[in-house]
Amino acid sequence: MKKKICFLAYLLVCCLLYGCQTKASLSILSDGEESANVLNDCALCGKRGDSLMGYYRRFDSIGIICLNKWGISDSQVRCYDEDSGKEIFEQSGNSTIFTSYGEGECTFIIRGMHERGIAEIDVNYGEKSVIDWEKLSERLCSECLEKFENMTSKEADLADGQFKDVCLVDFKTGEVYSLEDWHTWYMIRDYYVMIDYGDDNAHITIFYAPVRKND
Repeated sequence: MKKKICFLAYLLVCCLLYGCQTKASLSILSDGEESANVLNDCALCGKRGDSLMGYYRRFDSIGIICLNKWGISDSQVRCYDEDSGKEIFEQSGNSTIFTSYGEGECTFIIRGMHERGIAEIDVNYGEKSVIDWEKLSERLCSECLEKFENMTSKEADLADGQFKDVCLVDFKTGEVYSLEDWHTWYMIRDYYVMIDYGDDNAHITIFYAPVRKND
């Protein structure tokens, strides 16, 4: 009888210990998953604290980035509710936003006409408006850095290795688009983009132009 009681007690202890180990392993796995998410601090595709991409990723829109400062602005071609992320159609009037990134850096003047699905962006370049690859590599994961390398490698001869530190970005896909002066237009999903260039500036017009359907 004593042997039977001891055996049952032994089984109970084993079950308790196994249960604790199982919970601990689950806990470790859960923490590991969370850590993996936190470690994705890429400024373009991740959740880096000093990047607004995580915020703008909720909106179907086109943005513009000052790469050296990693300053991101929405084109204002469509209007969204900041809390729900849903598009607002009742918003009337136009919006104008001016952004400067400091002496010698680029500036943006953005005018959005939400009701019409049109936006205009004036970009003025400064003497420092050349991509700093070292800064860019510190902010991006290898896959996103490759996007910029691919974007510029095909145009290296045209740019003499000096690329402007401003580009367009599709908030939904994370794809980036060069603003070197041989690019005069893009069709980015439902957005038609026209670009005119000056000596140290660019004028960008964005139209929200989804495919027309016979309702």
